[in-house]
Amino acid sequence: MQRLIGVLASSCIGLVTGCAASSADDVTGNEFECTGTWPGEWTPCSTAVESTASTSVRSYAPDMVTLVLRSLPSTREESMVFIDLTFGVNGEISAAAREVTVGGEMLLRVIETSPAVSLVVDPVAVSRTGRNTGRFSITFEWGGISGTYDTGTAAP
Repeated sequence: MQRLIGVLASSCIGLVTGCAASSADDVTGNEFECTGTWPGEWTPCSTAVESTASTSVRSYAPDMVTLVLRSLPSTREESMVFIDLTFGVNGEISAAAREVTVGGEMLLRVIETSPAVSLVVDPVAVSRTGRNTGRFSITFEWGGISGTYDTGTAAP
């Protein structure tokens, strides 16, 4: 499968399990590495207590899935990264990313947001309703995050 760089579309068709020789087993689990000085005290790579990198998937529109990269358990303030994968015509996919720091009761107050300066997503499995796996590298003005994502069998 071709990498998605910025909003460059992949030319692969039928992106349920990926393309070429890759398989969903090529990426198993979530591993994030954060660099720089993040806007929130806790990043997708760490929290105040022992934490685990986690990726969930949401569907806010019929032609898009959003991967949510975060550290669990949640704290009273945390930064999360969102990767939007948009399904175009002819099986093309485009990618965009942003960071959001939230806080307050139940993490409902948005403290700040940051757009990605650069983005590389190398999806292995892409699905609107099933498992999403791959590798990524995202740079923001103040730092970055890279690693692997795996939503398991989560559905939007």
